[in-house]
Amino acid sequence: MIVASKFFELGIRARHYSYDYGWRKVYKSPLPTISVGNIACGGSGKTPFTIMLARQLGATRKVAILSRGYRSRAEKSLAIMSNGEGPLLTPEEGGDEPYLMAQNLPGVIVLVGRDRIKSAKLAESLGAELLILDDGMQHRRLHRDEEVVILDGTNPFGPLLPRGKFRDLPERLQGATLIVVNRLENSEQFARVKQQIATWSRAPVVRCRLKMLSIFESGPVAAFCALGNPESFFLEIEKMGGELRLKKTLPDHRGISSSKLQTFAEKAKALGAEKILCSEKDWVKLEKLTGFQLPLDYLKCEMEITSGIEEYHAWSGQIGEL
Repeated sequence: MIVASKFFELGIRARHYSYDYGWRKVYKSPLPTISVGNIACGGSGKTPFTIMLARQLGATRKVAILSRGYRSRAEKSLAIMSNGEGPLLTPEEGGDEPYLMAQNLPGVIVLVGRDRIKSAKLAESLGAELLILDDGMQHRRLHRDEEVVILDGTNPFGPLLPRGKFRDLPERLQGATLIVVNRLENSEQFARVKQQIATWSRAPVVRCRLKMLSIFESGPVAAFCALGNPESFFLEIEKMGGELRLKKTLPDHRGISSSKLQTFAEKAKALGAEKILCSEKDWVKLEKLTGFQLPLDYLKCEMEITSGIEEYHAWSGQIGEL
């Protein structure tokens, strides 16, 4: 495992060097481009942050989000998830996260496709004025003017794949223009993580959290999710007063069939659960349900900045000058 991680690291370094020294071509869009990404594999809060940022910037500019649409039918092609008037594709066709963004961001263009250069050119032709490159840190073929990196504060750095869950090197933070730390409980933890980050970057660092907008009565519940960090989701339910009688974790981006959900509901009911909860990203993938064993609901959340608000506004304010 250690040897495999070392080979993975060598491959990463070789790829970055090829871009750093101009051996590979990079497309620079005439539109200001902001990348939102991370150095770990999923679960850091990129999608909620992207929604927050697009909503903010979309108040004054026509924003287009360029998403890969991971595990979707459109991933290998190029498709319009939204022209600013809501989803035009299903989650299966265009991806659960692009669907979620299209649903939550009226006025914002959402494009799906692995080749973000093609997506950028399409966005330009559709009248976009600013591009947000979703999960773009490793997609170096497209130039970015701003590099936002989201870190899970409970595990900001660690071993590379396959030994750990990290897909990029901590020194990549040297190119960040804003670092966002998620999932920290207090300012003391934030101060410690900031010290670690200072080893690699001088970019402004802000702390954020997922603010739950949904409310449910405390009591026995069951929950399932297909998220990059499922334990964080289950922990939020417990913080809100949910007594977890049963939980189920699916691979990130995977849906659950009605038959499997029915079986899960039967087990949950037998264990005394009164409701089943899932994330909003899971909710959009559910098939039409009839004759279900238990009430089913989802938790809606949004990102909010809790520390470093002045630094965040200074950073986002200068985007207008790009």
